[in-house]
Amino acid sequence: MRLKTFIFTIFIAFALTALVMNKSINTLIEQKYHITLFNVENPLLKTLSLPRIWLDNLRAYIFPSQEDLALEESLQSQTKIEPEPEIPEFTEKLEEEIYYPLIDENGTIILEPHSTFLLIGDSMMQGVGMTLVRELQKRDFNVINLAKQSTGLTYPHFFDWQQSLKDAFAKNPNINVVVMMVGANDPYNMPKIKFQSPEWVEIYTQRIQDIIQTTLSHKAIIIWYQVPFVKKEPLNQKLIFLNTLYKENVESAKQVFLDSNAILSPDNAYTAYIKAPNGKSIRLRNSDGIHFSTEGSKLLSQILLDRLEVLQEPHELQEQTQEQENQAKSQVQSTKPAKPINTRNRESNMESSTESNVESNPESNSAPDSVESLDSADSTNSLDYLDSHAMPNTKSTESSDTHNTQESNNSHDSRDFIYQDFNTDSARDKSQSTSQDKNIDRDKDSALFQHLYKQD
Repeated sequence: MRLKTFIFTIFIAFALTALVMNKSINTLIEQKYHITLFNVENPLLKTLSLPRIWLDNLRAYIFPSQEDLALEESLQSQTKIEPEPEIPEFTEKLEEEIYYPLIDENGTIILEPHSTFLLIGDSMMQGVGMTLVRELQKRDFNVINLAKQSTGLTYPHFFDWQQSLKDAFAKNPNINVVVMMVGANDPYNMPKIKFQSPEWVEIYTQRIQDIIQTTLSHKAIIIWYQVPFVKKEPLNQKLIFLNTLYKENVESAKQVFLDSNAILSPDNAYTAYIKAPNGKSIRLRNSDGIHFSTEGSKLLSQILLDRLEVLQEPHELQEQTQEQENQAKSQVQSTKPAKPINTRNRESNMESSTESNVESNPESNSAPDSVESLDSADSTNSLDYLDSHAMPNTKSTESSDTHNTQESNNSHDSRDFIYQDFNTDSARDKSQSTSQDKNIDRDKDSALFQHLYKQD
């Protein structure tokens, strides 16, 4: 009797639990075994599910889910967005404002520094995320990883990605990029709707578009990974069909669709290994033939990272501009002509040398006019050479007194600057002129001596 009572009590408890948890039980079986036990939309079953809903709300309040914790952590790690300064109104039409992130014509994703990435999807997205999260954080991006195993778009009763994405944007409006990969759990029948039937395709396509439109409505962009080939061929053919739906809808919205097979399956067929350039084999997939190894995760992460281009911050842009200006100035200075130099000291030294020669030969000061005119003519020729090499705006002064050597030499002072390129030639010519002057002085002394001797 007691045993029967115990068994009966267990049965009643199980039945009541099943009725209260009918939705959870049904969705779990549906997701795992792709079998629908009953219609969870039945009003009676919905009423019986109310205690479960109350318990779920209580659990979420006391023990927040990982998704909620990730969203709260992302908000705390981000700096507060400063309000945009008010722009005065102008009568002229301003250029259209550019919003970031944006995708250029080459498929490059241009981002502002410290942008926020949201990762959503199934366990395959989790596999990519184990590398992608770390690499994005190295580049000073904020990352929220909400990827959840056994999820997709076919069974929203188990997990609704459309609603989860809306909740994520509501809790964190600073999300800039949504990265998604789903499909491994989706190529199955919906309740009373056969896979690949027109009705199935219509419903599934609408769910894809809901994800895309929710993202775009918050001025974010979406990056959708292709589901790569898997080991089981029947599942593989179904995933190929799903990939056509993903690609068509993502590209029609001018978003980014990443070709996973291009890097994981270079021969357009499933492979668990690829050859490295050094000939070593690299394992890309796990033993289940679906999920990724660490190296496979790195390769899939890299095809996204290669698309990113980060705008420079204002202070970095200013530093780069200043550096470019400094380089331009140095190039201009290196191409400028040689700096003009002052030859006043050089000519003053030559003048003092000439004066000492005149003082040491007092006889030459008393030479007749005809002989002194010869010295004056030679000095004039030397000045003419300087005139031909002088700067265009320098003044030239001719000697008015052929008997005054000091005034003739002072005429050089008006030619203060000459190009450095002619320094060597000018100095050589002056040296030759000085040598000629000495020879003329000796000839004058000899002619004067003979003239005086004849008079005596």
